[in-house]
Amino acid sequence: MPKRRIRKLSMVLVFCLMATLLYACGGNNSNNANTTTTNDANSNANTATNNSTTPADTTNDTANNDAAANNGSGNEPAEPAAEWQGEININVSSTNKAGWNAVAAAYTAKNPKVKINVDLKPDGYADWLRAQLTSATPTPDIVNGNVVADLIKTKFLGYNSYLQQLNPYTNNVWIDDFKDFATQSKDITTGDYYNLNLETVQVAWFYNKSIFEKVGVTPPTTWDELVEVSKKIKAAGYIPIALEGDYDSFWSGSVGWLMRIYADSYLRSKFKDVRCQPGDFCYDEEVDGTWQENIADPHNDDDALVNKNPLRQWKAIQDHTLNVTNDDYKEMYTNFKKLIPEYVENGFFGTKKAYPLFLSQKAAMRLDGAWLITSFDKDLTDSEKNGGSKTALPAFEYGVFPMPKMEGPNVDAPVRTIEVPIGFLSVVKKDQAHNDLVMDFMKFYASAPGYSVYLDATLKDGQGISGPPILKGVQVDPKIQEKFDNLTLLGNSEKGNAMGAVSRGVADFQPSVREWVSLAQEYFSGKKTVDQFLEAYQKSLDKNFEGALKSQHLELSDLTTPEKKPPERK
Repeated sequence: MPKRRIRKLSMVLVFCLMATLLYACGGNNSNNANTTTTNDANSNANTATNNSTTPADTTNDTANNDAAANNGSGNEPAEPAAEWQGEININVSSTNKAGWNAVAAAYTAKNPKVKINVDLKPDGYADWLRAQLTSATPTPDIVNGNVVADLIKTKFLGYNSYLQQLNPYTNNVWIDDFKDFATQSKDITTGDYYNLNLETVQVAWFYNKSIFEKVGVTPPTTWDELVEVSKKIKAAGYIPIALEGDYDSFWSGSVGWLMRIYADSYLRSKFKDVRCQPGDFCYDEEVDGTWQENIADPHNDDDALVNKNPLRQWKAIQDHTLNVTNDDYKEMYTNFKKLIPEYVENGFFGTKKAYPLFLSQKAAMRLDGAWLITSFDKDLTDSEKNGGSKTALPAFEYGVFPMPKMEGPNVDAPVRTIEVPIGFLSVVKKDQAHNDLVMDFMKFYASAPGYSVYLDATLKDGQGISGPPILKGVQVDPKIQEKFDNLTLLGNSEKGNAMGAVSRGVADFQPSVREWVSLAQEYFSGKKTVDQFLEAYQKSLDKNFEGALKSQHLELSDLTTPEKKPPERK
C-alpha cells in the first residue's frame, strides 16, 4: 500500500471532538437533528440559493436496484461462504424503519437461519444505550456508539481486522468497498475503528423565499446582516428563525452547532498549539515537517495533511492556553446575543420542536442539515413533523444559504460549517462467534448490495438521506444528486482542531455540558452579563477538567509528557 494512502488512514484525532460531532450534527431534521439520528438523513449541502421549492420525486425506482447488482469493482458478488445462524439486534437512533427492515430482510434472504430484530430508538437514546452497556449481558448488537464516547474502546468491537477480510457479498476486500476510507475516524491510541460512517452531513440555513420577497430582504452573508434581516422579518409579523432551545439543542443540536462552528472561526489559529510537534508519537516528518499554517484555506488542517495530538489539546485546556475568558469568546457570544432570544420563537428555552414553525410558514428561516432536501415533501404531510396537522401543509419554495460570517477584530478565519461523514455505527462486543455474525451483516449492509436496498427503501418511504453515500456502487437518484451537486461546500469545522472541545462544556463530558447549558441559558435570558457568564464558564471547565479527561481513559500524568503515546486503559 502506498505510503500516502497509509498516511491518509493513519491519524484522526479521536478523543472527544469526533464525539462532539458525534451526537451533534446528525439526522432528525424535524427536531434537534443530533448526529446519531440518521433519518437517515443529513447532508453535505450548503449554498444553493437556487435550490428552490419542494424537491422533486425522491424515490429511486431503478438506480439503487441496479447498484445492488454492481459492487463497483466489476466483480460478480459472491454468496456468503459460511452458513450463519443466530440473532442480531439493531438498536440505532433512527426513525427509518423502512430502510432497516428492508436491508434486514435482504440479508436474511441470503442467510435464512439468522433472525434480525429491528428496534429503533429515536428518543432518549444516549441514556438508554449507556444503561444497556452497563449490563453484564447487553442486548443490542448494532448501535450508534458515538453517544457514549467514553465507552467506545471498551464496549465496542474494532472494525480494523474485519475491514481487511474479503467481503463475500462483493468479492472485494471490505475496505475497498468504500470510496475514501480516510474519511472515517480512527482511534489514535489503538489504531482501530469503532464506528462506520456511510453518508455525509452538512449544516446550512434554509429560508422561505416567499417571506423574503414579501419583506424585501435577501439571504445574508454576514452575521450582522442576519440580525438585520431578522429584525425586518419580525417587524413584518413573522418569526425570523425557528430554532430549538432545549438542552438537546444546546448540546447536540442547532444551538450547539453554532457554538462549535463559530468557535472554529474565532480560534482556528490555536491549532498550532495542538498539532503534532517534532518528537511527538504522532509526528510524521513527511507530512508534519512540511505543513504550513494557512487559515484562509478551509482544507489546510485536513487530517490527510497534518497530524493532531490529543494530549496537546488537553494540555492547552489545562494550562489555559485554550480558555473562554478572552476577547474572542466575548465577541462571539456578544454576536450570538444579538440573535438569541430576540429573533427566535417565544418560549425558546423550552422549545423541543421548532421545525413545524418553518413548515407552517410562521417562521422564515431554519438552521438545519441538508437532509431536509430529501425529506421536505414528506414532512409537510407528516403530523409528527408539521405540528399536528392532519392534512398536508401547503408547499412553498425554499432556498439555502451558507453560514454567515461573523466580522470583528477577533475573528481568526473564514467561517466553515459542519461537513462530515455520518452514521457512527458500532458493534457491541460479545463472544467471538457472535461478533463474526454481526460483522458479516455489517459487510452486507456497508457495501453496495445491502446499502442499495436500504437506500431504495428509505427514499421510497419518503425518508431523507444526508448526502452522497460514501460506498462504491451505490447511486442516488439523479434528481437528488443534482441538488447535492449544486450545493457549495465551505469546509469542515469538525476536525479535532476547531477548538470545539470547550465550545459547550469540555469534551462532551455530561456534568460539564449540563453546567454550560444552564449558564448559557442564564446569559441569553439576561440573568448574567457576558463577562459574568464567561467567568463562570471557565470555572466550570476547570472543575470538570479531570473528570472529562478520565472519561477518555486519560490521566493527568499523561499531560506531563504529551509527546508520548498514552497507555491503553480500560
